[in-house]
This record gives sequence, C-alpha cells and structure tokens, in this order.
Amino acid sequence: MKVVKIGGVIAAIGKPISQNLVPRGHLEKVQGCNWARNQLRFLVQKHLLRQDVLLTGPPSPVKQEIVMAFCEMMNFELEIVSLNRDISESDLKQRRELDSNGNLRFVDMPPLSAAINGRVLFLDGIEKAERNVLPALNNLLENREMSLADGRKLVSPNVFLSGLVFKLFRYQRVFSNKRLIRQTRFLRDC
Repeated sequence: MKVVKIGGVIAAIGKPISQNLVPRGHLEKVQGCNWARNQLRFLVQKHLLRQDVLLTGPPSPVKQEIVMAFCEMMNFELEIVSLNRDISESDLKQRRELDSNGNLRFVDMPPLSAAINGRVLFLDGIEKAERNVLPALNNLLENREMSLADGRKLVSPNVFLSGLVFKLFRYQRVFSNKRLIRQTRFLRDC
C-alpha cells in the first residue's frame, strides 16, 4: 500500500477508477512553498478525520491550485463545480438527454457523480449560489441524501448498511469516502 507523508501526517494514497479525473501537474507548482505545504497537510488531516473543508480567502486561483495538488498527491478523482446565480437545483442533480436511439436518459451531474463514486467535490463560489439551490446542496453534503428525477434516492452509507432500505426501492448508497471542499471569498461588511 502506497502512502503519503506530509508534516508528520501519514495517509494512504487512493486507487482511482477514472485516472483521467485525477489532476496532474499541479503538485509541482506548489512544491517548495511552506504555506502550500501547510495547506496540503491540513487537507490530509481533514481527509483522515472524514471531514469536509471550507476554504475562504480573496478571489484567486491559489485555493483551486491547492485542491488540485491535494487530489494529485492523494491520487483522488476530482469534480469541480463553479457556482453562479444561474445554476439551478436541477443543474446539480441530473440532466435529461436523448441518446442516439432517441431514448430519454438521465445523466448525473458532478455533485451527484462525486457522491456516488467517492470523488472529491470542489464547489467554487458557494456564496454565489441562489437560495433555492442551497437546501438541495446541504441535504447532499450534510445528510448524504438526495431524491433524483430518475426515481433513485441517494442515502448515506450508514442508512444503507443498516438494512433500512432495499435495492427494490431504487435506493443507492453514497460512497463513504466522498469529500467536499468548498471555496468562498471573504465577505466584508460595507
């Protein structure tokens, strides 16, 4: 088993399913920077504690670069969502598409895909999200639950493993290793 050691913190390196979703070339950009090393250590500690992270700071690409370096270092798959006022709840769940045969199918969007497949979800600009989007996001992030347009219902690993739900009812387990990293800018009083 491969491990990463950073500042006295040791963690196992992940085994991604889709190697193309693991960022590459970002770790080199932050090497040699003590601040970046401390941030990576912090993210590894949060990962080991199975806790989500909220990164705050002025607008800049540095926070995203740190997250991408973290995912590269840990060999984690990454999904990125840039939030804005035009994003709706359905944009974060599923999209309906016609396949080549003219059949309607549902495509999972990045937050849903991250939850189901155990990927890191990076939400950029959480402060820009509309109020009607936040409850749906919160339910997925805090409770690890969500009802979907295709009839499935996501449930947390604890509920799924307790035997309270059955595949007969199209319940799907949320991956227990999914981590969320949210980014926001400082909000100032005027």
